[in-house]
Amino acid sequence: MLYILTLAKGAYPDVSSYYITQGSGIEPRLAPGGLLFYLVSRLVSLGASSSLSLRLNLFGAINASLAVWLVYQITSLFIYASSARNPVNRKHILIASIAAGVVASLSLAFIEPFWSISNRFHVGSFHVMMFLALTRFFMLAVDSEKWTKMLVFAFLYGLGCTEYCAFIPFSIMFGLFILFWLWVTEEINPKIIIQLIACALAGLLFIFVSGFVFYKGQVYQYMDDMNYWHVLWFLIRDHYLMLSKVLPESGWLIILAVTTVPWLVCLFLARRGLNEDPNPSLFLLHAAITVPVVVTVFNLPFVKEPLAESYIHLVMPYVLTCMSFGYLAAYWFLVPSAISGTSESKFLLFLRSKLGFVLIIPFLGAVLVLPVLNMNAANGRVSAFLDSYCEEVLSCVEDDSLLVVGRTLENNFLVKAHEMKKQVVILNLSRARNDVYLTHISEQLGDSESKAYADIDTLSLLKAWLDSEPENYKKLAILDVPDLWRSLGYEPVPNKLVFRGEKSVENAKLIYDEHASFWELQQEFLETDVASNEGMKYLFDSCKRHMSLVANNLGLMLQDSGNDDLACNSYLTALKICPDNISAMLNLSVMNDRGYQVPGIKDIVENIKSVSEDKTKRKGIWVLSRMYGYVRHPNALARKGISWALSGRPDMALQELKQAEKLIPEEQRGGLQTLIASLYMRSGNVEQGEEVYGRILESDPDNRTALIGLARLYIDKSEFNEAQAILKTAEERGVEADILQPEYAMLALKLGDLGKARIIIEDVLHEMNDKVTGLLILAEVLKQQGEEEELMSRIAQLEQIPHGRVHAFIIKGERAIDDRDVKSALANYESALELKPGNLTIREKLLRLYFASGKQTDAINMARDILSVSADNPFANYVMGTWRIHKRDYESAETFLRRSVREREAPESLNDLAFVLLNQGDTKESEEYARKAIALNKEFFVAWDTLGEIQLAKGLNEDAKQSFERAYQLNRSDPRILLHLAEVYLLLGDRQQASNMLDEVFPRMKLMPQEEQKRLVDLRARARY
Repeated sequence: MLYILTLAKGAYPDVSSYYITQGSGIEPRLAPGGLLFYLVSRLVSLGASSSLSLRLNLFGAINASLAVWLVYQITSLFIYASSARNPVNRKHILIASIAAGVVASLSLAFIEPFWSISNRFHVGSFHVMMFLALTRFFMLAVDSEKWTKMLVFAFLYGLGCTEYCAFIPFSIMFGLFILFWLWVTEEINPKIIIQLIACALAGLLFIFVSGFVFYKGQVYQYMDDMNYWHVLWFLIRDHYLMLSKVLPESGWLIILAVTTVPWLVCLFLARRGLNEDPNPSLFLLHAAITVPVVVTVFNLPFVKEPLAESYIHLVMPYVLTCMSFGYLAAYWFLVPSAISGTSESKFLLFLRSKLGFVLIIPFLGAVLVLPVLNMNAANGRVSAFLDSYCEEVLSCVEDDSLLVVGRTLENNFLVKAHEMKKQVVILNLSRARNDVYLTHISEQLGDSESKAYADIDTLSLLKAWLDSEPENYKKLAILDVPDLWRSLGYEPVPNKLVFRGEKSVENAKLIYDEHASFWELQQEFLETDVASNEGMKYLFDSCKRHMSLVANNLGLMLQDSGNDDLACNSYLTALKICPDNISAMLNLSVMNDRGYQVPGIKDIVENIKSVSEDKTKRKGIWVLSRMYGYVRHPNALARKGISWALSGRPDMALQELKQAEKLIPEEQRGGLQTLIASLYMRSGNVEQGEEVYGRILESDPDNRTALIGLARLYIDKSEFNEAQAILKTAEERGVEADILQPEYAMLALKLGDLGKARIIIEDVLHEMNDKVTGLLILAEVLKQQGEEEELMSRIAQLEQIPHGRVHAFIIKGERAIDDRDVKSALANYESALELKPGNLTIREKLLRLYFASGKQTDAINMARDILSVSADNPFANYVMGTWRIHKRDYESAETFLRRSVREREAPESLNDLAFVLLNQGDTKESEEYARKAIALNKEFFVAWDTLGEIQLAKGLNEDAKQSFERAYQLNRSDPRILLHLAEVYLLLGDRQQASNMLDEVFPRMKLMPQEEQKRLVDLRARARY
């Protein structure tokens, strides 16, 4: 009944909500284990979707209640069976067994870890119930003395081992008990033992059923290069990992000492402990194990913390402890029976008969205290606010939309959307590189281009989906990352609890009116009391903070549109919802500084001051403000932009820095604009960088950073006259020689005047504050002059400078490439990448090395890294395209290769695109790309071969023959070309020539792909007959 009273309303966050999405089929199963649990869960899930979480939570409560009842039966029967009964003590033993069962079952029912999985849907309660049910069946089999029941037990136990890993360690104990039972009943013989083992193995065969069901399931279809045996390997591996990691690395000895050891002592000493054994050592041993058992039952911190560190929710140790607690209650109830032995003293006889009732009172008291102690922590109903919150969020989203969420509550939204019958795709940004998940999302979106970019990350998939249809942005809602809208090219517009994107903000007042009505309706939600549960309080505070963030950002939008009064109201509402919203405080302070009369500004300023002076908030007030929404202050925006830049996202950084630029007086924008220009250059947007440098120099012609930056830009673009003019201007404006001369040296180097470049840089190197730039120029000069000894000396100098080490690795990597030492080149570039993980140039160089050396996995991972920040990178797109060709996914390959060709037409990418289009039946466009590849490189034999294949498909056999012959002239070592040429001769009727060519190809058959091997076999058959 108490489980029902504390039953969670809706999906309880984190693990329980995950099990609901998995068990009900809302999401595809992600792991092959636990098939029985998922089958039963799916059965319970049938019915009205509106009551899904209620049914599954009730199912969890029923499982837990059955487990509690089974603990009562097992414990009481064990006590009763372990006691030597006679007419005198039979009643006493019956009382002891009942008391033990009551204490064990109620302590389990109300101990926090078990209670907290009993009033919500959780796999733990089902598996514990299953284990206890089999234990009870074992006791029945022993009691019946029928070995046929024991065979059934062996089969069921083997099946249980495939379902729940806790069955495995207990199998040894049950095996020993069975042997002992057979020995006692005098039925032990090899035949029965073999039959028992066979039954257990038959049960273990259920693992093949589990593997087959997963193999035929949805998730498996998303996995590349996997077969049925891989699934079985996953099952076995998962069981092993669960067993090996179920105990935390630190504290595992404490767990064993306070749970398993006392249980084993109780199990093996029950016969002596419950039968009036007067041995003092036995008494002391029971007294010793009582302490850790009581400590565990009350879940005191030094036991709770190690158990909480396990990567799964541990339940079985508490089940064992509660059984031990029940046994100890019986022991202390019966132990006075051994006090007087044969003495007839009335006092001792009184103690023998009554003291046990006194000693058992603490145990019964403990099980009455536990519900009071653990109610707040275990109460599932406290999460009811979250169900309402998810419903409100989903009410802000239309059907057939995509909702982007952050790290938490994804499963809660999925469950609530199912119950509301809301057709919404939920995209979790934190699962950025989960291939199976992203493939599943792309299938739901139903777009071929987004399907291709499921290979990259969540942001790439999202951008591809938006690009696929001009109106898709109207179907997108973003929950807690409004910055994402700006990176996608839209303005984030608040919509109660989510953000939608617009190209421009209109009807700002109408938007405010909608929010004002919404805030009024949320008063009851905001007054929810969850202070008694720390975990729920954190989530509730997060929900309020998000609601406050939306209100704050609405205020900023209103302020930008000229509605200062409404903006002030929004900021004040944000503070009312979440008094700690520092962003709202800062925005109100800025408004006040600009002359707007803000109500209560004195208190707001005091709060800002106290936060800024709070030493516990080490991150600083501007960093803290990112949690609470936008701040209309350049300092906050600039810091945010720099953070994005350091994290390797120049696109996001530019969005923030450009916003900050708008808030700074024009005459003070120079420093920020130079940072913006450098970010444009880093991201490859040279034209934008040039435009920003130009604007800086228009307002400040003496800006040295802009002059030098623009000169470098022109040198990189090989516009040497312009670079010369800019450097001369910089010299006239008084730029120091140690800054200017390295640029002249670089210009001379680019012009091929190595001697001049060396003289310039060697003259100025000793004066330079930043010697890295000078050493890099000098190293390039020495490399081109072939002075190896001097070059190595300069590289050694670079290695001594902390920020020069990365460049030393790059130079050594380039030298290794020149020497065709791929291993050394990879080692140096990988070391460089460790020092500068966000550097795209290093990443692309590594990608080319991985690709050229056949390291496919490393190449694919690197291509993904590059495309996640530079979606149009031509070579990374080419690598991904070739990988998808290898997977026979021509649709995705086309997407990658078209983007690669769009950015840079290379013979390889053009040819591969032609090959992909040919395999999709488009011979016309395919031929266009093949001919483009040949036009760029007439010696590219692969393109000639592809052109021949296209002509063959079009029925132009003579043309195809010429193309294949040209390819064969260029490369006689590739057997595929000769195979294609043989096919043409066969089509032209020259069987003898075709047969001779096929005979020549046959010995090299294994060098060709599988489909070409089949083609060879088919052509040989046709040539002979």
